[in-house]
Amino acid sequence: MRLSRLAVVVALALPAALGAQTIDPGFTRAQVEAKFGPPVAVRAVGEFTYLFYNNGCEVTCGQHDIVTLRNDKVTDAILRGKARHYSGRSSSPPGRPHQATPASDATPAAATNGPAAPAKPQPTPGSGSAAVPKKP
Repeated sequence: MRLSRLAVVVALALPAALGAQTIDPGFTRAQVEAKFGPPVAVRAVGEFTYLFYNNGCEVTCGQHDIVTLRNDKVTDAILRGKARHYSGRSSSPPGRPHQATPASDATPAAATNGPAAPAKPQPTPGSGSAAVPKKP
């Protein structure tokens, strides 16, 4: 048990001991891995590849460090750990407050099982009754 804890501490401290590593927009996956090492997870969807890295603050930050590649070129990076930096403009800079994305905005209709359901009629304010849709 002690050995595994020590291994985790060393693995997290090693990048910091080597100094902060910086990636640039347009880097290839090979260039990113040369700077950051191998990712802990990789996900690919279409032309996008997402590289996930441990950052030591997954619990407090709420996520791994994430590097986004499009056609094998870095287009974005969300880096919360102190050992990694992105020279480009991140879609989620460190100072940005956390906020939830409403489900209706998070999932486009094309990604669901068909078109979005039509909106239900809303009550007319102050009338106490529901609005009745007009017949075509």
